[in-house]
Amino acid sequence: MEELAAGGYPVIAVGCPSVAAVLQVTDGGRTERDLQLGHEN
Repeated sequence: MEELAAGGYPVIAVGCPSVAAVLQVTDGGRTERDLQLGHEN
């Protein structure tokens, strides 16, 4: 698996409604980000 360079990467989760966030990647580690999808009624 190829490693990503450190930096910010846009992540878009397509749903209803869609959600966008910036994922910050650092050297030598694992990065996780939770995105919440759903409706506000």
